[in-house]
Amino acid sequence: MFKDVKKRIINKDSNIDIYLDENHEVSPHREAFIVMSIYGVFGLLWVGLSDALLGLVVDDIQTYTEIQRIKGWLYVLITMVLIYSIVKNRANIFKKSVEKIKSTCDELLLTKEELKSTAYYDSLTGLLNRTELEAEAKRLIEAGNPFALIYINFDNFKHINDTLGYEIGDEFLKYVSDRIRSVIVPPDVVARLSSDEFAILLKTDTSLDSIEEQVRTIIGAIGKKWRVNNHGFFVSISTGIAIYPKDGDNKETIFRNADLAMNKAKNEGKGRSLFYTDGMTADNSQKIRMASQIQSAIEKEAFMLYYQPLFNLNSGELTGLEALIRWKDKHNNFISPGEFIPLSEETGQIYDIEKWVLSSALKQKKVLEDLGFSNMSKFHISQ
Repeated sequence: MFKDVKKRIINKDSNIDIYLDENHEVSPHREAFIVMSIYGVFGLLWVGLSDALLGLVVDDIQTYTEIQRIKGWLYVLITMVLIYSIVKNRANIFKKSVEKIKSTCDELLLTKEELKSTAYYDSLTGLLNRTELEAEAKRLIEAGNPFALIYINFDNFKHINDTLGYEIGDEFLKYVSDRIRSVIVPPDVVARLSSDEFAILLKTDTSLDSIEEQVRTIIGAIGKKWRVNNHGFFVSISTGIAIYPKDGDNKETIFRNADLAMNKAKNEGKGRSLFYTDGMTADNSQKIRMASQIQSAIEKEAFMLYYQPLFNLNSGELTGLEALIRWKDKHNNFISPGEFIPLSEETGQIYDIEKWVLSSALKQKKVLEDLGFSNMSKFHISQ
């Protein structure tokens, strides 16, 4: 009985089953055995000792019979008190055990809620996180329901962090999340994906006009300026939009294409909103190939420096050189610096290129000085 009651309490409060083995202090078999054992030992001691003592002190059979009758009633009274005490004590133990289990269940429920919050929600803003947003998109795809995915990124968020620190940056992110949430009406949902990147899942209306209107509403809600601690920051927003099923038939493709559209919006001047197009995938593939080729050129030192002389027009004297970086593809054709320099800046490869250019130019300067061109005061490096 104890075991069943305890199990029902656990099931009712938390849907967690905790089973007790036969040796647990509130196991019904053990409880019954304890009560039986105590009663049996007491009964044997009472009957054996009392009969033996009575036989030693009483010789009259009538008196012996009367005392035996009184002893029987006394035994019943004493055993009633004894059994009451035993059951009460075991009930108190059971009660404490149940209370302990309830406390454990409360802790488990609290832990479960905390884990759920960590698993599904962003700790800073309270919005859904990427995991839950992707799960929601997957559910919509499995049900065959169309939706639009809007990626939102703040072009100048880094300036806030660099100027006032990450705590103020976090305040900005919380401000932004509140503003976006104020204009997103369920069943549409908003999530924070990472740092200053947010996403909105539009379920109600996926027409182009409606999506564009929703983007304008979001941008308007956030505003163009954000002020904190007497500092004002201009807010520039880039967005990319992908629509299911037009722009992809699975979750991964839709999220990738929305990200591609957003990055293209940033690269084309920022502060723009772009719908995904098939050409963006081709452009991205080209960038990936180019970035790989740039890395190979860095490792093999395949870049070249062309030196353009600088003369003093009055004296005709050579006063310096301008170093121009050049790069040829495998077909010996020049690749324009205007093509690979911006990409290397985007990927971070520009730092390795700059180190190579500076080292090579200084070596060349030393060679020229050894040849007698010691009066060169200018040495420019450019594209």
